[in-house]
Amino acid sequence: MAYPTNFEFNGVNLNSIGYTIVSFDGVTTGEQDYEDALSYNISKAANNPQTQIHGFHTESTKKFDFEIGKINCSKNNKIEEIVPREQAFLKRWLERADGYKYFRFLDGENDDIYYYCTIQIKWYKIASTIYGAHLYITCDSTNAYSDIQSFEIQNFQNGDTIQIFNNSDVIGS
Repeated sequence: MAYPTNFEFNGVNLNSIGYTIVSFDGVTTGEQDYEDALSYNISKAANNPQTQIHGFHTESTKKFDFEIGKINCSKNNKIEEIVPREQAFLKRWLERADGYKYFRFLDGENDDIYYYCTIQIKWYKIASTIYGAHLYITCDSTNAYSDIQSFEIQNFQNGDTIQIFNNSDVIGS
């Protein structure tokens, strides 16, 4: 399984500004909790041993995190310091005061899946030098979004056509 090394947030590509997704602690596998477990709405009538399910909800939205660093390809992929000017740029780009923005991983098989999210950035410091950042993603829902899919249907009797749009990741919506 290939892990993503690039993402786009609010229309800006991470690799195009000289950064890549990295793992400072080397962890690339393991159990992940996206905190999007379903909780069922249930009720039980008096003198009835069975419970009835009346739908479901989630207690929190999707959250995940990863790290980024600045890699110098001309120096054997050496990770470089992120200077204060670059830190200021990353803060302005990633920690948006104007609400949720679209995020997607650009490499791998899921490059058409979008998250509507906010990002919080924490610096990764070694000794007194900042070499990377840990990004905490908080989405607006428990689901991601896919490209808008449209279907065209033609009425063979009169030739009229209609388009149906579907941008939900829930089958049948």
